[in-house]
Amino acid sequence: MVKAVHKLKQKTARMIVKHRRICRHKKLTMKQDKIRRKRMSCFLLTLAVLLLIIPGFIMLRHKFSSVITNNEAAEQNQELYSIGAIIYRHLNAYPAYCRKAGYELTHYPKVFLTNYEQELIIFDLIARTKNLTPNIIIGHIQKGFSRVIQKSISREFKQLQKQQNGHSTPSDAEICRYIDENTSTWFETEHKSDIDQLLEFAQFHQSH
Repeated sequence: MVKAVHKLKQKTARMIVKHRRICRHKKLTMKQDKIRRKRMSCFLLTLAVLLLIIPGFIMLRHKFSSVITNNEAAEQNQELYSIGAIIYRHLNAYPAYCRKAGYELTHYPKVFLTNYEQELIIFDLIARTKNLTPNIIIGHIQKGFSRVIQKSISREFKQLQKQQNGHSTPSDAEICRYIDENTSTWFETEHKSDIDQLLEFAQFHQSH
């Protein structure tokens, strides 16, 4: 009888030990699963953030590289870009500014193209010797300097409005109408330095 009780106690003790081991194993497994789930959540979150950041970084890098390339091209071909800025101002910037003011320049661009046709042809030829085209140069100027040029036109118009000395102040649209109807005079008075620079550029390259 005593032996039977002793064996029962031993069996019970073994069962208790086994049960404790099973419990500890379950707890350890649950803890490991929890850690794995937490790590997986962190990994997925990091992956999601990277998927959001990487395209933006690539776009930013591309845009930055494009700006650097444009600036390098402008520095290496400063004379061409200077002439390109004059052309852009008169053929693109003034029409865009006046269109926004409510007046469509129709005469102005045509007069510029007609009056300085020879100079524009020479500009095109010189640009091509540098592996450039007028469209590429104008495109670079538009991307990098369009806002600056538009602001300078706005300041120019405001200055003209201040010079009226007692007369009624013309609106931007009225100034646009004036320059459209008096284009050649506008070139010779308000933009003589631009035109002189364009003419000198053409004369220099024509003689060399």
